[in-house]
Amino acid sequence: MQNFKQRFIMLFASPFSIEDKERGTINEGISTYFLMDDNLQGRIDTEAAARGQEVFGIKATKMNMPKETRQKIRNVPGFYDCTLKMTTKRVTQNGNTNEIPTMQVVDIEFVGAVDAQLKTLDKK
Repeated sequence: MQNFKQRFIMLFASPFSIEDKERGTINEGISTYFLMDDNLQGRIDTEAAARGQEVFGIKATKMNMPKETRQKIRNVPGFYDCTLKMTTKRVTQNGNTNEIPTMQVVDIEFVGAVDAQLKTLDKK
């Protein structure tokens, strides 16, 4: 599958190094939480509302990045252009094996800092 770019807001980043004793390898990378949007305006999920659910705001997404992206993290929270690739992951649940689509961060580029200002809304 082809890579694509998406602007995200990175909320959190932390390097990790985990030893896989079964394989004798070390898994390293950067654990991150992103808002998969660059728009922080308040919102209500209208699709969820149509199903009778109340969902407000933007859900943070956890993704791991290659450890080489560490030197490109300049400011968190911050806006980043992320190069992503779609892959599939084999998952077995209740005896059934399925391939589910997943996104992997390939690279990031810092765009700018998040400048959050407190805004008081009128009570209605």
